Parts: sequence; structure tokens; C-alpha cells
Amino acid sequence: MATGVVKTTLSIFGKDSSDMKTVTIGFITLMLILLIINLIGTKLLTLISNISTIGKVGALTITIIAGICILIFFWWKSYRRNESIKKMQMEIILFQHLQLQYLLLHL
Repeated sequence: MATGVVKTTLSIFGKDSSDMKTVTIGFITLMLILLIINLIGTKLLTLISNISTIGKVGALTITIIAGICILIFFWWKSYRRNESIKKMQMEIILFQHLQLQYLLLHL
């Protein structure tokens, strides 16, 4: 099959595909090209895959941290608001109680 590819390639480029020396050189060249593609391609794709994985994990981590920060911020804001409301309610109750005492003393 590889010799068929080499012979077809040689005939496309106008070389003599019946010469065994040319076919052998073409076959060795084809095998070297495939070897280089296989070695470089595997390393390159592994690197790309690792970088992609790091990016995905980083994005997921940032999303989780941002979500936790938002939850804490809104919980704290809600907690402070609720405490403020409770404090105001207590002040109103105390003020009303003092008014009631004042009215009872001056009647």
C-alpha cells in the first residue's frame, strides 16, 4: 500500500515510478515524514490537551471562587440589613414604651 502511495506521488510529480531506487528513496522519505508527524503530532497534541485542561480547571476554579464570594457578600449584606432592621425595631419599641411611660406619668 505504501509503495502504491509512493508510486502515485512520483507519477504526479513527473518522476519515473518504475525505477526501484526512486521508489525506495520515496518510501524511506514517506516513512520518515510519517515518523516525524507522529512524534511531533503526539507531543504537540499532548501539550495542547494539557494547556486546555489547565484552562478549563482554572476557569472552573475562578467560577467557584466568584460564586462563593458573591454568596458571602450577599449573605453578609442581608445579615447586616436584618440586624439593622432588628435594631430599628427595638429602638421603635423602646421609644413607644418611653412615650407610654411619659403619658402614664403625666396623666
